[in-house]
Amino acid sequence: MEIFQTIWTALTTPNDLLTKILMMPLLYVEMTVTMLLFTSILDIKTTKKQKLIYISVTGTIAIISNTFIPKSYGMIINLILTPFLIKFLLKTSWSKSIVAEFIPLIATVLLDTIIVRIYLILFNVPYEKIVTIPIFRLSAISIMYLMIYLLYKLAKHFNFNITLIDTMNKKEKLLLLLNCILAIIAIGTQFYLIGFYNDNLPFVIILLSMLSLITYFLMSLYSLTGISRLAITTRDLEETKQYNKTLGILYDNIKAFKHDFGNIVQAMGRIC
Repeated sequence: MEIFQTIWTALTTPNDLLTKILMMPLLYVEMTVTMLLFTSILDIKTTKKQKLIYISVTGTIAIISNTFIPKSYGMIINLILTPFLIKFLLKTSWSKSIVAEFIPLIATVLLDTIIVRIYLILFNVPYEKIVTIPIFRLSAISIMYLMIYLLYKLAKHFNFNITLIDTMNKKEKLLLLLNCILAIIAIGTQFYLIGFYNDNLPFVIILLSMLSLITYFLMSLYSLTGISRLAITTRDLEETKQYNKTLGILYDNIKAFKHDFGNIVQAMGRIC
């Protein structure tokens, strides 16, 4: 009983180092569920080997940054490295790599904010204790990963994926990348500020702030996809126009050939 009491005391007492140590295996879980989510939504084709390498590399980098680097700097390093890792380990395009970073970021920031706020209400403890008391942090993170996995299963079940990126031209892809980069910076900054003022700011203000940023990005993305669809439709109409023009030329050639062939046959009939 004394051992269990010691373990329980360790899990319910603020201990940043113990929390980071216990979080290490869960970081590999995070890389797994987020990868499943963005590869499903963006329809990124990968092999089992690529997935294992990606999870191993990104999980190890996350452990190093989470353990040995201050949280603010570690977040920046991860934000910078993630698109490169997705690009080169999963063999996809830059546009999909940037969007692939943004999708899990939205999910993790929103879910973490909501779950932490629920913990604040239920257990009446400050934000600093929630992120440093092992049992609180591990349970909150586990719930968040479970919800991200459920989002992946829903996306897969309803076959929800974004394939329009593959049809965008260079200008549209550049606009999409700039939108994603600005959104990532804005959400990352917002999340960093929430870490300092979570106990003081009303939950409604925090939620509205996050939702407004995400809504703005989604509206920009929707406008961009609308422009892309219009460009594709215009291109298809132009191709149809050229096709009809070609058919018209072929028809005129066949009509002329028919006329000439009729004259030849008529002339041969007179000779005979």
